[in-house]
Amino acid sequence: MEFKYLLSWELWEDVFSTSDVNIMFNNFLNTYLRCFFSSFVKKKNNVLKQTRPSSGWISNGIKVSCRRKKELYEISRGSNDLAIKFCYKKYCTILTKVIRNAKKSYYNNMILKSKNKMKSIWKIINSEKGRNQQHGTALSVTLDKRTITDSDTIANIFNNYFTSVADNINTPKNNVPNMNKIKPIDYLHKFYCDHITKLKWKSATTQEIEKIIQTMESKGS
Repeated sequence: MEFKYLLSWELWEDVFSTSDVNIMFNNFLNTYLRCFFSSFVKKKNNVLKQTRPSSGWISNGIKVSCRRKKELYEISRGSNDLAIKFCYKKYCTILTKVIRNAKKSYYNNMILKSKNKMKSIWKIINSEKGRNQQHGTALSVTLDKRTITDSDTIANIFNNYFTSVADNINTPKNNVPNMNKIKPIDYLHKFYCDHITKLKWKSATTQEIEKIIQTMESKGS
């Protein structure tokens, strides 16, 4: 209600006092935001946030510079002064170089101090790509009514299974007797009780086959 009340008392003289569309919009937005922020005050809620691992390359100076960058963005967004916009872009360029150099120095020191350099390199790559592994749940496998949670034992079980599955498939089953004596024609006699006529092939010469081929029409594929 207070927000509507403040808007109702505005005369919008700054908006209609000029014919430039950009200036009109900026004046309108400034007045609107002034009423909005004065009516709706930010309140901090005590909500438990997930703790994120802090990056070692983020220093206090970088944090202050990021906050200053946000302030400059708010100023440049509401201003048409080219000097302010140029200052903001230049500040962003310098801050980007500072962050890049801070990361480079931090990761170089991490690799130099590491005993397993290849593992450290892949850890850095995954962290930059956002692929940090989360070991939240433990893997378990049930084998012969026995639950196994040890990772090495589980790996050996899968290894033994996949290395022997081909041999088990190729091994003849002893519980299927006379498997080699069954002929395909026996299945036809089993499922089709009617008499199956025999196919009789007549002899044909090569000339007859050539005539049949010539009568066929060619089709484009």
